Amino acid sequence: MSRATQELQSIPFRHLIGAPLTAVVQAQAQAAQTTIEFIERVGFTPDASDPTKLGKTRTVKFEYNKVSENGTLRDASLEVPVLSIVPIPFIRIESTEINFTAKITETETIDVKTSTAIGIETKAAYSSWLSPVRVEFRANFSYNHNSHNASSFNKEYQMNVNVRAVQDDLPAGLAKVLQILETSITEKTTSPSS
Repeated sequence: MSRATQELQSIPFRHLIGAPLTAVVQAQAQAAQTTIEFIERVGFTPDASDPTKLGKTRTVKFEYNKVSENGTLRDASLEVPVLSIVPIPFIRIESTEINFTAKITETETIDVKTSTAIGIETKAAYSSWLSPVRVEFRANFSYNHNSHNASSFNKEYQMNVNVRAVQDDLPAGLAKVLQILETSITEKTTSPSS
């Protein structure tokens, strides 16, 4: 098994893919919690007797002048629940795209040169009966071994995570609550101003 294959097998894909997805789920849960906190803080007054309960619906009162049917000017007021006039943050993660690129390059070069040379030379000489025999023996042996190893290993990882969040439609239950709150909008007129 090559080093590049071992390196590729050692990449923790489970964590590389799982971690961003877990973060997306946690972000979605945090967005939902933010929506709940917004509704509690902005839409209702605190209940002084029991902090675990919501108080009354928070309203805003508009005062203005209104011309009545007979042409007289009257003071009027309009009381509106705050939640019916402010946008409620309700973020939904629409898509998540995870791109992971692993570039592993392995180069290995082995260059071995071997050369062997053997040389044998033998001489024998005999001149006369009284002269000694001369024998010469020469042997040459040479061995050359050259070895060259070159190894190169490069790795490069790149990860891109793209998350697209959008303002989602309100859940059906919250939309129904807002409809009920809208029905509580009341206009009051007083006697004609003098």
